[in-house]
Amino acid sequence: MKYETIYTVKNKHVIYYRFTCEHCGFVTEWYPIEIEREAAVSSGTGKTWVSEQAKADISAAAYAEVQKRIEAIREQVEKGEYHIDYTPIKGEGISAPTEFLFSNYTCPACKAYPSWMLPALKKQTSFGLSILLGLGLPGIWFGVVMLSKTDWPKQLGGWVFGIALGLFILGLIAAMIIDSAKKRRQLKKQGEPQKKLLPEINWNGR
Repeated sequence: MKYETIYTVKNKHVIYYRFTCEHCGFVTEWYPIEIEREAAVSSGTGKTWVSEQAKADISAAAYAEVQKRIEAIREQVEKGEYHIDYTPIKGEGISAPTEFLFSNYTCPACKAYPSWMLPALKKQTSFGLSILLGLGLPGIWFGVVMLSKTDWPKQLGGWVFGIALGLFILGLIAAMIIDSAKKRRQLKKQGEPQKKLLPEINWNGR
């Protein structure tokens, strides 16, 4: 019987940020950005234990990955880039599909967007709306097909799936248009900021 022991170590660091609204002056609470990475080592086939040196090595590796990610975020911020989220690539040592960064950016008091977030907002489409329309429209279509009491779905044949794909694409485009229009209305409503202010960032945690 072949067996082995997998020893996993996780390392986590929390960055905090807050910002002062450029329109109404409201100061937000400190929002967390959680950075977590992990590393693992195998005991080898037929072994039930992992050496202390191996444990120390992967602990250091997980810590190094966290520091590497923090440095990457710091470099982005220095360039004026405040990403809303981040999807780790394979091999980064993280199991979560999405890493939320500056995801709290709307002023809690007046709902205004800060100027430092505008570049990211132009690239961001509402995820919830994309799911609702992108998957909702073909979902409704298949619901109609399944509940149909006639044989017209059979007559359509492969077109049933082609139409579903078309509705999916149409839903994503509609989500982008609706989300973009919503943001334009908000930007028009809030006007120009009284003073441009960058967020405060506590890289060392609290």
